[in-house]
Amino acid sequence: MAGLVLYGDLEPAMNDQRAIALAHSVESVKFLPPRGFDATEPANYGVVTQAAVAKVEIDRPDAIRSFCVATSSPDFSPARPSSWSGAIDQLCAGAMPGERTDNINAARHPKRLLLIAIGNAQPGQREAVETLKSLEDPAQSWNALTVGGYTTKEAIPVDPPGLRPIVPANHRSPYSRGSCDLPDDLTPIKPEVLFEAGNMLVDATGYCGVHPAVSLLAAGSDVEREPLIPFNATSAAAGVAGNFLGRLKAGIPGYWPETYRALTVNAADWPQPIRSRLIGTGAHWKSISKGKRQKILREVGYGVPDLDRAIQSAANDVTMIAQAEIQPFASINGQPPVFNEMHFYDLPWPRAILQGLENEIVILKVTLSYFVEPNVSGRAATRPDTYRSFGLRFEMKKRTETAAAFRRRMTARRDPNEQPANEASHWLLGPNAVQAGSLHCDLWRGAAVDLASHDAIAVYPVGGWWKSHVGQRRMNDKARYALIISLSAPGLDVDLHADITAKVDAKVLEIAAAQIEAAPGHE
Repeated sequence: MAGLVLYGDLEPAMNDQRAIALAHSVESVKFLPPRGFDATEPANYGVVTQAAVAKVEIDRPDAIRSFCVATSSPDFSPARPSSWSGAIDQLCAGAMPGERTDNINAARHPKRLLLIAIGNAQPGQREAVETLKSLEDPAQSWNALTVGGYTTKEAIPVDPPGLRPIVPANHRSPYSRGSCDLPDDLTPIKPEVLFEAGNMLVDATGYCGVHPAVSLLAAGSDVEREPLIPFNATSAAAGVAGNFLGRLKAGIPGYWPETYRALTVNAADWPQPIRSRLIGTGAHWKSISKGKRQKILREVGYGVPDLDRAIQSAANDVTMIAQAEIQPFASINGQPPVFNEMHFYDLPWPRAILQGLENEIVILKVTLSYFVEPNVSGRAATRPDTYRSFGLRFEMKKRTETAAAFRRRMTARRDPNEQPANEASHWLLGPNAVQAGSLHCDLWRGAAVDLASHDAIAVYPVGGWWKSHVGQRRMNDKARYALIISLSAPGLDVDLHADITAKVDAKVLEIAAAQIEAAPGHE
């Protein structure tokens, strides 16, 4: 797996002569018991995982790293958080025991990005392999980036004859699991992303098995006798995901772990066979219900991330990144806590270009990422509003609203889960699909002229135990989030990037001029 984190799938590299330049490194730590020792009890998996993370951080405290976990367990139901997935949520949020002191704000805790393999389906008879199975613990973790598998592998070996790939290229890998059978309102959409996991080959009897022809190629531990070995399943996908994150961090260093998670998801798209299941026909996506789409997402996530898209924007594909601290709740003079801050963003849309495109289809993608501190005690883990420390949501300004009306509507809202009056929905999922989890992603797809007036977005809090558990005295804590917004006009000959850059530059100059004007002593 370390070889996959370093190099990715080596099959393409072995077919050309180009040198591989590495911009990231890999380290490993085992959390399995040494040979001869008793197996770790499932209840202790979380503690052992936290100890493994602490060990490498103590040994090399200044290293910038993400963590890949390719091990899963069927010992605990994934329909609710477990002690293991809760421990991983603590790791991501910087909330391990002893990490937080009263004089440190939660927004400033060290955060971590963990990649978790969703778990594997085993080889067997075709009917059993093709039945999608639920993810395995701890892949239900709210804060981790859960990795599922797809495959581009469909080579047919000469020997033995008669074998065929079980799925065509660019479909979900037969090894991968999902979250379709889990409660929609209580569990996050998992996996969030797909990476190459390999395929299976089926014989004349219907048995599906492993074969090197449809596996990834990885570096072997026996360098002299077997330097290259086949590797497959979601462990391989997690390794390729680690390679992606290493290259992403090297390409655009300095962002928060929450931001790298959001960038990975925002840069994902579905291969066409999968995409056609979600999009259907028509600009308004009316041919497939939102409930059906969510079921499909719980099988394939938000797609396969594209590194070039994550690092840079093409002329007709622009991405905006915001990182911010927010205080979700407040208690003044001992009064019961109330909802506190919400953030508004004016979006510098190229209005004239969008209006000029009229009914041409454009796509807006919004990804909101933050880490929650979990409450894994007793019944608290069974409900999102008592498991999470806080929650965040986003909402776009309506097409017919003024900026002032949008702010009034958001700030006057008493119930943060109450939805505004109906307007024709161009969203893939819509706000009612967002319940659990700490990453929320949705796509708006419609006529360019309609998007021109959706030119503002709000990020606002929803409940959590920081607000309801007054005795913990966390109601005035601050948190942080990353918001990624991308706008694309696929297939259209327009330069969205240049127009938006000009608007942003002009706004920066305006702010700078105002600051100079207000400076003491300025005449």
